[in-house]
Amino acid sequence: MPNETNRDDEANFSHARVRSLQAEQLLDALAQVTGVTPSFPGHPAGTRASQLPGVAADRGRRRQASDSERFLTSFGKPVRLLSCECERSEDTTLNQAFQLITGPLLNQMLRQPDNRIGRLLAAGKSDAEILEEFYLAALCRLPSARERQAALAMIERSKDRRAALEDLVWGLVNAKEFLLRW
Repeated sequence: MPNETNRDDEANFSHARVRSLQAEQLLDALAQVTGVTPSFPGHPAGTRASQLPGVAADRGRRRQASDSERFLTSFGKPVRLLSCECERSEDTTLNQAFQLITGPLLNQMLRQPDNRIGRLLAAGKSDAEILEEFYLAALCRLPSARERQAALAMIERSKDRRAALEDLVWGLVNAKEFLLRW
């Protein structure tokens, strides 16, 4: 945390600078949490967003961008084939909020039957075990006692356990703790 003596320092790592994850980092993190690897047309299955050379552009062919490509563009990945970091947008936009709140890519990742939620349910894991796994996957920590109590109560009240777990994961990946680098 910055203090009076280092508040304006920009060198020598005197304190952490909170920043948003870059587009590729965010998409790869979502894939890690949900257990669903997005596809990128023209690239082998299993390609991570951070492995893409430049932007996954159409390279001269006329085709509609995939949900993964639209997600990356929304979060600031430059649209030029040969780009530098100076062209990357770091502005927070309403489109980014829509991508995380109601965007097709995240919703597909959460609803896919064989994602991490589906695999944990099929394995017969308890709500508490599933809760801990998602907290560790998304936030790299266990839930606090208060978080655990609220989440387990929400899952228990739900008529659809799977839908409640999808809501829980959606909440975790929309948390500042997940979206920002500290």
